[in-house]
Amino acid sequence: MPHWVARQLHQDVHLAEGDRYAWELTGVVVGRGPDCEPLLVSVRPFARLTDQVVDVAARLYRQAFVVGDDGT
Repeated sequence: MPHWVARQLHQDVHLAEGDRYAWELTGVVVGRGPDCEPLLVSVRPFARLTDQVVDVAARLYRQAFVVGDDGT
């Protein structure tokens, strides 16, 4: 798993609480949102991410990045 994928998944995992879960989507990028997230059209679900994938992303994130560092 590339580090940037682990970072994005770890940063947004809080959105998958309760009956919601993480998805990987395909689509056409038409812009960027206020948090620089891609805005898509023609969206299609590609894969539902399991808890195990989320756990791997969290471990990789902690190994690859200084947690709490804003990158500046």
